[in-house]
Amino acid sequence: MARIVGRAAGLLLALATALVVNVWNAPPAMGHAVLIESVPRDGAALEVAPERVILTFSEPVTVPSGGVRVFDADATRVDLGPAQLGDATQAGVDLQPGLADGAYVISWRVVSADSHPVSGVFTFTVGEALALDTSVLETFADEQAGISTVLRALLRAATYLATLIAAGLLYARWLFGRHDSVRSRVRLPVVGAAGAAVACSVVSIPVHAMDITGFGLTDIATSAVLADVAVSSFGQSTAFRLIWLAMLVLFAWRRAPEAAQLLAGTLAVVSFVFDGHQRSVEPTWLLMTADGLHVIAAAFWMGGLAVAAVVAKQVWQNNRLDSATELLTAFSNAALWLLLVVAATGSVMSWTLVGGTDGLSTGYGYAWLVKMALVVVVVAIAAYNRWKLLPNLVALDWRRLALTLRIEVGALASVLVATGVLVSLPPAVQQVAAESMFADRQWVDDRYEVELVVEPGRVGVNALHLYVLDADGRPSADVDDVVLELLYVPEQIGPARLSPFFAGTGHWIANVDDLQFPGRWQITVVFAADRFSEHRVTFDVDVR
Repeated sequence: MARIVGRAAGLLLALATALVVNVWNAPPAMGHAVLIESVPRDGAALEVAPERVILTFSEPVTVPSGGVRVFDADATRVDLGPAQLGDATQAGVDLQPGLADGAYVISWRVVSADSHPVSGVFTFTVGEALALDTSVLETFADEQAGISTVLRALLRAATYLATLIAAGLLYARWLFGRHDSVRSRVRLPVVGAAGAAVACSVVSIPVHAMDITGFGLTDIATSAVLADVAVSSFGQSTAFRLIWLAMLVLFAWRRAPEAAQLLAGTLAVVSFVFDGHQRSVEPTWLLMTADGLHVIAAAFWMGGLAVAAVVAKQVWQNNRLDSATELLTAFSNAALWLLLVVAATGSVMSWTLVGGTDGLSTGYGYAWLVKMALVVVVVAIAAYNRWKLLPNLVALDWRRLALTLRIEVGALASVLVATGVLVSLPPAVQQVAAESMFADRQWVDDRYEVELVVEPGRVGVNALHLYVLDADGRPSADVDDVVLELLYVPEQIGPARLSPFFAGTGHWIANVDDLQFPGRWQITVVFAADRFSEHRVTFDVDVR
């Protein structure tokens, strides 16, 4: 039996090592993708039906099976499936040839590089048809949203809670190891918590697939979506966690050396670092390091608190006051340092992900404020226990201390639930950046429609995307000699001239660091459509 256990542990260790190398070496994500251009554009009135739909995003995206679908006014699909585009920032589908005049709906859902789904709905018309009213769009939007999003957040929170409890109980056993009442009672709860974390992680895989596609359980079971999830950062992080949780169950059940159990528990906790916002916002190395220390300290606190609440009561009932005092003093001293680690690492992540006061008015900012309120409650209870109850243990009724410890456990569990919600939302700093992004269109001689996108629209380095479409909404192949002129209006600085990079038919890109001052800028697009004419169109851009 020992040989079988050893071989199983070795195999799991090899798989975990391969996964962590793969995840760690993966390029950092850029955040939640933003749709910056569509062909046909939203609300386009076309004379001739397009051959395909192409969506262009601000970063590379993963397109799940059925991620882009096109329907007619009767909700009948009219697309032929994914188009071969050869650009990771684009998604699209080919359309049935010879579409009849009418109104059409494009429903899209893609996955950002940080494994979070992004979706939208818009329309276009062909011929003399009238556009669909908003109630139709709301129907498609409701189809995209669903209970899977809520389940995903709850499962994330439950996985956090179970994993941190499993590892935290091991930390508590190490901290309180000389107390026989601790060592003898930790083994089975560790196995139970790790098993619960395994169950939550497994269930979260199909729920995640349903969330990123908007499909039902039956649909994803018969498609390639689960395979897409498996190779994503979410899938790799989950697989890494499952391996170490399985090793933890094996080690705890077989009473393996304490060091082996602590290693398995710690790496199961660290698995959360490999998927989420810490991989989507720079500097990723700082956020991933802070997040790793944050979850380990939280596990230590959770496990120690749970053990202290249960064991202190039992010790006190047996009138072993000295032993109870020693145990609670040890936890209290450790909790002080854990609080400092949690506060420091949490501050680093909050400063980066919330991004200042502007981010507090976003959905992420509101959820973060709720979490901070819960943290304040936890800290207040912990301070009350340490400086009010702990110095008076001898004269104190143990029931009061047991009650406050249980309340602290519940409040800390609520913090983990709030964390599960937070990781399901785009970081505030990215939401603010998306709101500041500039995008506008202008017509030139009724022949060309020019669209300019400036991302993020803030002082510093910006990516400029330029699109030139013909009268039918298709990328124009007639345009040449494109030049951009940048003028800072308040001080009349410029214009600085630059030539953008040709990225494909009707599409040019320029990465510039010229926008160094906040305020109004004029960006003029100059291009030639033939040898004898030059076209100019100016956009007023508000740089924050």
